[in-house]
Amino acid sequence: MPNVADLINWLNQVFPFSFAESFDNVGLLVGDHSAPFDSIALTFDITPEAVQQAVALNTKVLISHHPVIFHGLKTITPSERNQRAIMTAIKYGINLIAMHTNLDRAIGGVNDVLAQRLGLKNIMPLSEREEIPHFIRIGEMPQAMPVGEFLQWVCVRLNTKFLRHNSPTNEIVKRVAVCGGSGSQFWREVSQANVDAFITADVKYHTFWDAQDSLFIIDAGHYETEVPVLQSLRNQLLETFNVPIHLIHSENPVKYFVYDDTGNN
Repeated sequence: MPNVADLINWLNQVFPFSFAESFDNVGLLVGDHSAPFDSIALTFDITPEAVQQAVALNTKVLISHHPVIFHGLKTITPSERNQRAIMTAIKYGINLIAMHTNLDRAIGGVNDVLAQRLGLKNIMPLSEREEIPHFIRIGEMPQAMPVGEFLQWVCVRLNTKFLRHNSPTNEIVKRVAVCGGSGSQFWREVSQANVDAFITADVKYHTFWDAQDSLFIIDAGHYETEVPVLQSLRNQLLETFNVPIHLIHSENPVKYFVYDDTGNN
């Protein structure tokens, strides 16, 4: 039976922890490297509900994208959601593993999966430094599309009805840059890459404004641009570990209200 150390070693080979940003917290956050496991569960966020589902599945490993321990903890009590999740995991011997910015950056991780989900071809990192790929992926649409058609394409591919964007810089979209989650800080680099659109999330008002004349930026949602990686990660784990791999749904904490002046909200 494999143990947590075996899993950590494999994850580090495929999605190197060294690719993570200096502020990040990845790898085994709660648990024991020597603990054996006979199943794995994947989730987007470590919530109390996700941990309870892992308990119900009797799985001893729960891998998330977002780290449950990110900022320093001075207490672990039931008063906050993250801490409550940690307490339950410890109680039931569940090992918590985070794959965050290393999974964003690595080949085959968040941003490659996002580009593939959007149907892009010839996908490449924006750049590479010391064999570490940039977060940004650039690719080409299967065929050039008018802006309106492209926006609809993004909604369908990412299963969302909500996009925020500034004014398009071209009438036709062919070459596209993507960065799942909060990637708008890269907009100036992307604007030099001769792309027709940049899809990311968590874009501020002033970023839309500053980029107005040079880059068409689309905010498609943090959850929506990152969560597709879980199915891909599950498939890769299934090829390596001969154990059941469960997907635990983690709900998007961002809720959308759509005003309908006909009264049908």
